[in-house]
Amino acid sequence: RLLWILFIASVLVLLVGAANIAALGAVRLSARERDIAIRVVHGAGRAAIARRLLAELLLISLFGAAAAVYLVLLLAPLAEQLIPPGFPRGLVPAWQTVLTTLLVTVFCALILFAALLQPGSTLPRLAQALAAGGARSTSSRKQHRIRAAAVIGQVAVAVTLLAGGGALLRSYVQLLRMPIGFDAENATLISVSARGDRYADPARLVQLYDALLRRTRSLPGVEAIGLTHAAPLTDGGVSWTFVPVGTTVAAGQEPAAITYTVSEGFERALGIGLLAGRTLDARDTFPSAEGVLVSESLARRHFGSAAAAIGERVSLGSVDSGNPAMTIVGVLRDVRDVAVDRAPGAVIYRRYAAATMMREMTLVLRSQTETAVLVSRVNSILRELDPEVASFDVMRLNDVVTAAVTRERLTASLIIGFSAIALLLSILGVAGLFGDVALRKRKAE
Repeated sequence: RLLWILFIASVLVLLVGAANIAALGAVRLSARERDIAIRVVHGAGRAAIARRLLAELLLISLFGAAAAVYLVLLLAPLAEQLIPPGFPRGLVPAWQTVLTTLLVTVFCALILFAALLQPGSTLPRLAQALAAGGARSTSSRKQHRIRAAAVIGQVAVAVTLLAGGGALLRSYVQLLRMPIGFDAENATLISVSARGDRYADPARLVQLYDALLRRTRSLPGVEAIGLTHAAPLTDGGVSWTFVPVGTTVAAGQEPAAITYTVSEGFERALGIGLLAGRTLDARDTFPSAEGVLVSESLARRHFGSAAAAIGERVSLGSVDSGNPAMTIVGVLRDVRDVAVDRAPGAVIYRRYAAATMMREMTLVLRSQTETAVLVSRVNSILRELDPEVASFDVMRLNDVVTAAVTRERLTASLIIGFSAIALLLSILGVAGLFGDVALRKRKAE
């Protein structure tokens, strides 16, 4: 979608530039009508003059293309520094891009040349220009109207682009103000990977992460701590179908929910509010008495309200899967866990256990301690527990939220930039049109 938006904006700017060059080129040739007519009188053929004009147009166009490529090469390193993380690098144009630029440039020059050969344009009116004398060697009213229409079209395209950029910018601001369901301030994410044969036994994973939580919870400055296999806005949840126990659901029509494997206290670490019930604890063991937390959307859609969902049971899988039912012990506020601009959906949070454990988990710490100090302390604990366990992908949750709306901000910024370029070209077109009008008035006096 982003590439299509930028492609359309680029084509519109190209059209504005081509129309502008065409209008200014027509003005320039209009001023040379008498000169060209004199060449005809002295024996220059129409074909020779046409070839000369075509050569001039191609030469100017190729110089413009070369200047554009040079500017891209010059500004590419600076532009790459402005690209947010997570977006492709390598802005230096490939040979295919350069070739496409040259072909488009030649095509625009040929279009302009073809326009000059149309009835009422410069070349078909050489004899009239010579007979009229210097005072009458100006563009016809028809040409003037065409150029005026071209300039009006340029301004219209520029204003349209500017309006589109403003709308995208407004959408970006609205995304920033939209409630996301969690508190990203002072929250740090540290991914932990427990690889190796010794952790093939899920019970060892549970022991490792239990010890990590216990040791990390005692660090100075840590307000809350928890584990989750995927942080919000990272699109790491696992989609499962589920069946509310006691309801009739046709096979193949089971509702779906995103499931997360978490530890007790994760909701406090992420700043997710509890609407009803309680949080997860050691009582919620798998599989005999597994208790789960669900999102507000799931509770309201399938049970009527958050309070009514407490004590109800759901089972993961299809109707005939035979999976054990899980009791809803609490309801959390909705979280925009997939994308900021996507409405919250049904979510089920399961307490990690031997049967549900994953080797890679994300440690969430809520603390005002500097991130580097916090990470150093966590790494020290990991080395003491097992030197082979590694941490990676350290992120501030604020940065995750910022990255989630970066695409919208970048799109709005680029569209506004294209709009400014188109508006500047339109202003040049207007200046050229007024210059042509002034020239005709001076020659008419």
